[in-house]
Formats: sequence, C-alpha cells, structure tokens
Amino acid sequence: MAETNDNRRPQSTDVPSTQAVGTADMRAPYVRDELALFHALLDRAHDPIFLVDTHSGVLLEANQAAIDLLGLSKVDQAWKSLIEGFSVVRRVPLAGGLDDVPEGETHEVAYTAPSGMRRLFELTLSTMRIDGHCYTVGVARDITARKATESALRQSEQQLRTLFETAPVGIFTTTVAGRQVFCNEANAVIHGYASPEEFQKAVGQTIISLYVDPEERKEFLRLLQRDGAVKNFESRHRKKDGSTVLIAVWAKLRRDANGGEESIEGVCIDITEHKKAEQEIREAREYLKSIVNAIGDPIFVKNEHRCFVLVNDALCALVGRPREEILGRTDKDFFPPEQVDAFWKVDDLVLATGLENVSEERITAGLGQIRTIVTKKTRYVDALGGKSVVGVIRDITERKQMECTLEASEEKFRSIVESSPTAMFFYHLESDGRLLLTGANPAADVLVGLDRRTLTGKSLEEVFPGLAQTAYPALYRRVAQGLLPAQSYEASYQDERLSGHHDVRVFRTGPDSIVVDILDTTERIRLQEMMVQSEKMASVGGLAAGMAHEINNPLSSILQAAQVCLMQLDPALPANQEGATACGCTVEAVRCYLERRRVFKFMAGIQEAGKRAAAIVSSMLEFSRRSESRCAPADINAVLDRSVELASTDYDLKKNYDFRHITIIRRYAEGLPEITCTRTEIEQVLLNLLKNAAQAMAGHPPGQAAPTIVLATSRTDTGVRIEVADNGPGMTDAVRRRVFEPFFTTKEPGLGTGLGLAVSYFIITVNHGGKISVDSEPGKGATFIIELPSARRS
Repeated sequence: MAETNDNRRPQSTDVPSTQAVGTADMRAPYVRDELALFHALLDRAHDPIFLVDTHSGVLLEANQAAIDLLGLSKVDQAWKSLIEGFSVVRRVPLAGGLDDVPEGETHEVAYTAPSGMRRLFELTLSTMRIDGHCYTVGVARDITARKATESALRQSEQQLRTLFETAPVGIFTTTVAGRQVFCNEANAVIHGYASPEEFQKAVGQTIISLYVDPEERKEFLRLLQRDGAVKNFESRHRKKDGSTVLIAVWAKLRRDANGGEESIEGVCIDITEHKKAEQEIREAREYLKSIVNAIGDPIFVKNEHRCFVLVNDALCALVGRPREEILGRTDKDFFPPEQVDAFWKVDDLVLATGLENVSEERITAGLGQIRTIVTKKTRYVDALGGKSVVGVIRDITERKQMECTLEASEEKFRSIVESSPTAMFFYHLESDGRLLLTGANPAADVLVGLDRRTLTGKSLEEVFPGLAQTAYPALYRRVAQGLLPAQSYEASYQDERLSGHHDVRVFRTGPDSIVVDILDTTERIRLQEMMVQSEKMASVGGLAAGMAHEINNPLSSILQAAQVCLMQLDPALPANQEGATACGCTVEAVRCYLERRRVFKFMAGIQEAGKRAAAIVSSMLEFSRRSESRCAPADINAVLDRSVELASTDYDLKKNYDFRHITIIRRYAEGLPEITCTRTEIEQVLLNLLKNAAQAMAGHPPGQAAPTIVLATSRTDTGVRIEVADNGPGMTDAVRRRVFEPFFTTKEPGLGTGLGLAVSYFIITVNHGGKISVDSEPGKGATFIIELPSARRS
C-alpha cells in the first residue's frame, strides 16, 4: 500500500497504517481538523451512512442520520479515540456478516427502530481494505414514503382499471388515423362482441369500418379538429352480426406534445332503445293530438299559472285565434273581465279540491258572439306534483235556443187554451169505453157553472147528462179512436145546469184523446162580448205595432248616439287624435278621465238598456204580427240527424241527465222520398221525443243494459214512417192512452208542463196531416211512431 508524502489525504482507497500515523506526529493537528470537517459533512447528510466490519458485521462508525435511526446518542460516540486509534466505540451486531455481499450492490431492507416504527430503505454497500482488514461502507436511503406512494398509485391504477372494465358506458382510445388503442368491455358489448380482445381483433386498424355511413366518421373528425372535443355526437355503427346500433359519443382530441400521433379519448352509449322510445313517444303524442283535434268539443289544459298549455282545433275556432297565439297566454287575453273572474274561480276550486266541476257559463266567442257553454273541469297531477286544469267545453247555444222555442211554443199553446173564449174539455177514452174528463180551460167553468177541478175524472155523460141518450158519445169515441176526422156541428143542449144552442168542434189530440171545443151561441150578448174581445185583441195588436214603431225611432237615435260617442273616443281613429290635439290633450287622457268618472260604464248601461228596450219593441212587433210557417221538401234522415245533434248538447244539471251517455242506433232506409214540411216544427217534435226518452232513462236506469235510443225510418204507401224507440222503463196502458193529452204529465211538479206531446201531436196531425202514436209496456221501453205524407195537405 502506498503512503502519502504530503499533508493531503491518500488518493487510493487504502487508509494509512498506525505506524504511518505515528511517524507523522508533526501533521497530526492538521489531520484532526480535516477529519472533524469530514465528520461534520457526514453528519449533515440526510441519508444514514455507517462503517461496518465486513467479517463480523460490527458497527464501527455512523453519521448522525444513522445514529438517529439506530437510536444512539452522541454522548456514546468517542470521536477522539476513533481518530487516534480507530477504536470501536459502539458494537451493534447486525444480522450476519457481509463477506459475501457483492461490491456496490443495492438492497431493499426493512428496519424497525427501538420506538417500534418500521421503515423501508434502499441500502447500497461498498467494501474497502485498511491494513489487511475489510470494511463495508453502507449508505441507506429512506424509501418509506415512496413505497407508500407507489402502493397508493398501484391501488389507484387498479381501481381505475376496474372502473374502466366494469363501467356501463363504452370507453375507448383510438387514433385519428383509425387505429383502436383501447376499449373496455361495455364498448365491445355495445358492438356485439364478447370481449375487448375480440373487438380489438375484429376492428384493429379499421375503425371506419364500424360506421354505416363513412361520412359520419368524417364529420366526427371535422368537429374534433375544429373544436377539440365533441358532445353527444350521434352515428350509426355496425354490430358483429351486421345489425345497426345507434350510439352517442362524447370525445376529446389528445395531441402529442412531442409531435407524435394524435389520439381520441372518449365514451359512448347505446341510444338505440332511447331513440326508439323517443320516436314512440312522438308518434303517441301525434296520435293523441290527432284524436284531441278530431273531437268536436273544445278542449284545453291550463297550468297552475292559468296559462294555456294545450288546446285543440275546436277551442281555437271558439276563441278565433290560431294555436300559437293562445298557448302560453291566459283567459285575460281573450275574454271580458267578468267572464275571466268566473272561469278562474272554478279553476281555483278544482285545483284546490281535485273535485270534478260541471258548470254552465256564458262566453264571448272570437267573433264577439255570446255563446252558452257547459264546461267540465278536472284536475290533473303529473309525476312531479305539478297541477293542471283539464277542461272540455260543450256549446249548447243552439240547444238553448231550441228549448226556448219549444218552451215558447208550449207556452203559446197553454196561453191559447187558457185564454180561449170557448170552453175546451179534454177527454181520454178508457179501455171500458168511457170518455173521462182529464182537464178543461177556464171558459169551461163559465159554461157549466162548476169548478173544472170537481169535474176531472168524470165521464162524458156525467159532465153533460143531456148527451147520454144521444149519438154524440159514440161519435166522440170514434174520433178518439182515429176512425173519424175532426167533427164540427151545431146542436141544442139542455140539462139541469145548461141549456141553449152551441157550436161544437171535436178533434183528436192523441191516441184515445180528444178535445171538445164548445161555443155557446145562445145568448147574443155573449157573442157580442166575444166579438168585442176579439176586436179589442186586434186593436191591442195594432196599438202594440204603433207603439213599437213610435218607440223604435227615438230608441234607434239613442243607440246610434251612444255608438257614435264611443267611436269619437276611439284612439285608433286619426280624426279623434287630431281633434284631441287641437284641444290641447290626447284621446287617451280623455278616455282616462271618462273611465275614472265611470262614463264608459254609464254609456254601456245606455247601450244595454237600449238593447233591452229594442228587444221589448221587437216582441211587441212580433206579438202584433202573425207568424208564417214556411214549407219545403226535406230529407227525413237528415232531419233526424239534426235533431240528434241538437239533443246531444243537452246537459241539464237540474234534471241530471246527459244525452251524451246514451247510445244512438240509426236504422235509416235509403232512397226515401222527401217530405214537404216545416222543418223546424218536425225538429221540434223529434227533439221533444228524444228529450223525453233521455229523461225517462235517466230517472229509471235500464238495469244492466246501456241507455239506448233506436231511430228507424221506412217508406209507406203515402210517405215515410219514423220510429223513435228507447229501452227505458216504459209506461202502463193507462199512461200510454193519455200521453198526448194537454196538461197530462208523469213528471214531478216544475219539471214538465204536460204540453210537449200535445203540441207535437197537433204539429203532426193538424199542421202536416200525419199520424203519431206510441207503443209501450212497463219495463220494455217505448216506441213513438210518426207517419208523414210526402205532400203536405193544404
């Protein structure tokens, strides 16, 4: 071993011997300082460094980091003796010797400190020889934190791999050129493959082969290059079996910073079923929309904010606006405030209680017409708890008008009967041949000198005993049976109460029913009084006409002046704007003042009162004018359909029946001849029959069978035959024989006048020269039969 010849440390790995150190005592201070500096540098090293006897494994020297690791203290270290004689100050046995440890080898070791903390190290060992002794220098690097990080990273990678492999969506990495780099199992399954490996093998370098339309791939790449990413890009891919799958892709373009190949990373989902469901929903929505629009009744849906969210064509027609102008708006945009308040009051009630509401309302249609409607409203609650009002409107304006006409006709007949100066007796032919009195007018009381109520139910012979031994009772029976037409005659009569000469007219009002009209011609004064009364009525009519014309002129001026005043205040007219400007104000300011002073309300009151007065004038003129009926050829099948249409709007809350719930069966004959008739009168008769049938079935439900009305027509030798049959409760024979009698009714007081069928019988038999009868049994419904001639008799 070479020795040093100056103050510097040896250049070789060998350390000078003890003898060499002893012969250089003069350099000892310098060497000690150098060794102290060396120890100071080693102590500041972060990694543990130590010197071990290679053969025995005994620790000879260690830096501060190693001492801290081994749990030693500096007091235990004899630094001076170490420098002077390389004495071992601490003997800490290690496991085994280091004779066989290769030079420079790195070991990963675990060390448990006296405190119990276990740490991991990378241990690097190197060997040196001094005076024939072999020493091993060890440098340990603490890798505990690094190992923990590596373990966490491996766990994270495993979790991420598990996530990729088990994710329900397809995950992929491809190159822009079309090479598939990675895909998970879900992506393979979407394309019909059992595993990612099978998918990778099948696709490989030809991703574009998956596209049904290669242009979709080009568009996909174009968007990626432009935006760097795509979201919800839809395309059609081929599956393994050749079928087509529709997928949606979210992807991002990854550019290599070193100029390498660009890649595409993304996810995809199978939206085939979703698209199919969307299409089915669209088709179902269109189907329901077509059904709703095909319904003739207006239908609407309003949300909790009272905005229209759905309307059908019929409601658009009623409002007079296209659908796009209605949706999203409220009733305030279309109807007067008083109507809106009524509508919303019901809406709030339905939304709050959830109870169905049916109410009769008046509405101003798009053309300004006031229509009468019945609205049925229900509440709908969606899956999110949102509430809506669903409404169905039935326009009953025409039905109401027909009812008014029918009521007016019945009232007219009643008025004629009640006010007739001739005595009118109503008889019904019983099965035993007796003619029983069913009613009489006030003039009959005067004729016989008795209260007609005391005579009701008595036979003809009991009311007029003087007829018992005459041929007249038999004559009356034949008229009641329809064997003879109406009869008129003059005859003298005498009994205990009545005597004199009378004009008598007997006519049939229905099956087995007659009216005996008696005019006492005995006393001329009575005849004169009747003539005076007739002239008085005529003069009243003339006076009514004159008064109506006289009133109508100033009334027209009032209405016209009111209308002109409103026009002069219309801001839309340029002349009004110019006039207001000339006066130093605006039309709007004038209107504001008038509204605040309620002048417009007064003007509306003038118009309303004027219209009401005009209606009274019109009624007076109508009273003074004899109505004229117009006859024209008509198709009886069409007349029946029109009557059903009018009846179908019938929903009477008081009587609690709804014609819409009744099944209508039509059995019309084809090629029927047209009949000459007054169409409105025939419709009046048919409407009366249909309403009676509906009311009867509503009051007595027909067991398990649905309420049904059968309408049938057929040809006869002289014209046509009409049958109106129902499956209601039917009627007894006693009721059947009296149904056409005036004032006879089986309904509760206030629900019927007893004149509907009597008026119908008069219209058919007298006005049209036809016949009407009824066939019925209890529990088997009723069938009304009408026979009309083709040509109306004059």
